[in-house]
Amino acid sequence: MKAGISLASLCVVLLVGALSAGAPATPRPVLASQASPAASPAADGESFELAGLIELPGRLTIADLQMLPVETIDATFEIDGTAQTHSYTGVRLWDVLARATPRVDPERNGNQLRKYAVLSANDGYEVVISLGEIDPAFGGQPYLLAWEEDGAALTGDKGPIQLVTPGDETSGRHIWGIVKIEVRDVDSPPRI
Repeated sequence: MKAGISLASLCVVLLVGALSAGAPATPRPVLASQASPAASPAADGESFELAGLIELPGRLTIADLQMLPVETIDATFEIDGTAQTHSYTGVRLWDVLARATPRVDPERNGNQLRKYAVLSANDGYEVVISLGEIDPAFGGQPYLLAWEEDGAALTGDKGPIQLVTPGDETSGRHIWGIVKIEVRDVDSPPRI
């Protein structure tokens, strides 16, 4: 079984390489599961799963994310009635999902606006972000998957990444300890 998965991963990498051979050089993340057949599918605190209605599912690490455009932003939000401002370094959620290539039906008008991402944390907390909210062609919100807060790496239960949603007044969607990001559609079957 492992050989089949590795062969399939190799085929995807070769196909993507062949299709982009004539294209200008653009950094493209390699999913951890493609780069190393030994990548563990279990939540390991060092990577998170990208799954659902995307062409390139797999596990991602901070090194994978750092192949995308990195940003540092300041975000202010309230916790227990007190405003806090922190500096975060990471990549846009949209960039990660766009590179994973969400499955869109070109025959269905506005199909990309029916998609959303469910972000799940190591403690069971979950939040939902619509793709239209973060797609630059629509809402363009600069939501960040951050691996650093105030210059320090997110570790322990807060790592490997957290979602930062600038503009939110409270920290309700600043989910940390993300273990999975799943792209779904309004017609997806209910999760159990």
